Amino acid sequence: MGTTLLPTLRVDPELARVAVGLHCASPFRLWVVGRSITRQGNGSGKIAKTELKAVLEGLGVRYTRQHLNAILRAGEGLFWNTDRLFLYLRSSQFVAQQLTQKAIDENPDLLSNKAGVTEVLLSPTGTLEQWQATIYAGWIAHRDNPTISRDQLEKLFNRSADTLRRWEEVRLQKIVSTRTNYAQCDKVQTWDKIRPAYARTYVARTKDGLKTRLIWQLPNTYKVKGIKTHAHRGQSLKVRKAVNKQLQQPANKWRGGLPVAKLYFDSTKRLQSHLKKHAGAVYLWRGKNRHKHGIYEATATGWSETTATERVSFSLERDLSGYEGIPMQL
Repeated sequence: MGTTLLPTLRVDPELARVAVGLHCASPFRLWVVGRSITRQGNGSGKIAKTELKAVLEGLGVRYTRQHLNAILRAGEGLFWNTDRLFLYLRSSQFVAQQLTQKAIDENPDLLSNKAGVTEVLLSPTGTLEQWQATIYAGWIAHRDNPTISRDQLEKLFNRSADTLRRWEEVRLQKIVSTRTNYAQCDKVQTWDKIRPAYARTYVARTKDGLKTRLIWQLPNTYKVKGIKTHAHRGQSLKVRKAVNKQLQQPANKWRGGLPVAKLYFDSTKRLQSHLKKHAGAVYLWRGKNRHKHGIYEATATGWSETTATERVSFSLERDLSGYEGIPMQL
């Protein structure tokens, strides 16, 4: 009887992201499918090529024999070893170490976040681009709907902004959505710690009357639906240990980027705890404005002084004398 897999398979989203960034997503998909096959069997990691091809076809992933053999050659020594009839899958720890070393050599920016996290459940079906887009959505789900810049996403996935937008708009239109965000602040000392050149003034209605404040656009928040996290940690701790070991090899002379500092907070208490250890200004969630945009307050103290809906109408702003709507010069 042939092997039948569940419609979603277990994937380490950070390891998958690195595979995408290194243009190894195609053999990585076969490795993920192969792991699921052997997990349902005796766990030996040995899979007949004919069984792998049959399972892929059952998932709707169809390759010609020539194309499949090309992918098997591309993954040789990294994801598996092969003979004429069988694949012998490499362990998660081995694959993580090898992809980490490859990233060290070719693109250290991919290692700002490390593999060895709780797995997500992803569908392996569709074209190669669909698979890469699904990994992108799985990573967003793993990061719990992050607020992150396009520039940072480009570095993390080694893809252009146009490619990421195409994934979102064509491949993930029913799964991934974005929310436009803005920051606002009242205090000049907070402004001095941030100074975005594109900040503009706006007029707020406060308990003390009308007041001019500052506003500027922030990175979008990316939200995903329909992707679940696996209930158990599995091999994640062993994978993280293997990655850390690879990064600490003296001969690597690794110069990868540092993890992105936490900037966005939903809780005043957590933000104030953060500011006790780290200087600078961060962003406190204030809610959505009447246009459904996300509003954060830039603060260096942790105390909020603005509200999400305090801005007066655009028509009133235009009517008020002294309001220019131009970049603030300080």
